[in-house]
Amino acid sequence: MAVRRTAPKVDPDRPHIDNQKRKFRINDLAKAELLAEGWKPPRATGTLDEYLEMDYPDLEFTVADLIPEGANVLLNAQYKKGKTTAALNLVRSIADGDDLFGAFRITPVGNVAWWNCEVSERQAVAWLKDMKVRNPENVSLLHLRGQSMPLRNKEVRDWAVKWLKRHSVKVWVVDPFGALYDGEENSNSEIREWLRALDEIKRRAKVNVLVLVAHTGHDAQDDDAVVRARGGARLMDWPDVIWTYRGGSDIDPSLRFMTAMGRDVEVPEFTLSFEPSTRTLTRVNGVGSRADQRRVSLAYQVATLVREQFDATGKPINKSGIEKEIHKKATEVQRAVSYAVDMNWIRVEDGPNRSKLHYPGEDEPELTASGWNPVVVGSEKE
Repeated sequence: MAVRRTAPKVDPDRPHIDNQKRKFRINDLAKAELLAEGWKPPRATGTLDEYLEMDYPDLEFTVADLIPEGANVLLNAQYKKGKTTAALNLVRSIADGDDLFGAFRITPVGNVAWWNCEVSERQAVAWLKDMKVRNPENVSLLHLRGQSMPLRNKEVRDWAVKWLKRHSVKVWVVDPFGALYDGEENSNSEIREWLRALDEIKRRAKVNVLVLVAHTGHDAQDDDAVVRARGGARLMDWPDVIWTYRGGSDIDPSLRFMTAMGRDVEVPEFTLSFEPSTRTLTRVNGVGSRADQRRVSLAYQVATLVREQFDATGKPINKSGIEKEIHKKATEVQRAVSYAVDMNWIRVEDGPNRSKLHYPGEDEPELTASGWNPVVVGSEKE
């Protein structure tokens, strides 16, 4: 008797599964080839003893103390505090060879380019006209507001390299990141690929310094020495140097503050004054940091309170009375009182039950930056 055999069960989805697997493999191979586009082997390396025998030149700075030669710089600026003005002060100093902010020596390296991705062409040219650049032939402009520049595309990168070479650009300012970047804002992988494209363009075009301007994140804390730029964490990992630029003066809202931190760079916070007619930022001494200005502003409030209390009642005010009216931490109030005493705005005497009584001092309190007699670096007053 013949044995009846059952035909093997056929999975109706198998052809679709195999087809999908093939697509995934092809997709992975395409990604791998895409990542390898333009790849070149790194130059041959040696052992440490060979390197130690080499005669390396001393580290050079394109901008003294602020930008080492060959650096990538992230100019991380607080929203609506004049980030483009700060960038254009650098552009003018590179073009003319003048000290940046009147304080940081420029080493001539060649031409500078500003890729303006945010401001209208009319406004950009008007600002540069105000700045009275003496050597405008050293500045090349590319206005990209509303213009797509997908730098991860090889054709676009090739075009950018040719443009930079044609203009002999050695310092390249891209302003700002958020307007030119075409990926997802918080995707570290997309930001990494975009930054690699920038680095490739810089290398192929033989650009010396690349400055990328960015907005700070909304969660930036006022007391942070370095605040995060908007975007994925990879953006903060990329630069050699981070400039942090912001407002925050309780004395003069026109003042700006900058720090510079990075590889071989550590410049603590300094103050910049702004001259509107020429859009010039100048480093000033004698004004103090944001923390200094907050202390002085609070001391002014304390001194004013003490004087108003005495004028109204003929009596001094004690420590608890000040703390009740000045809604700050006790340690902050005490530092403000000490400053007010040092300035002769108030005087403190011992009262009953170990209390401290505060009287008006010999000098009227004054809350102006000019009251501190700030000294412009390089001026005759210095």
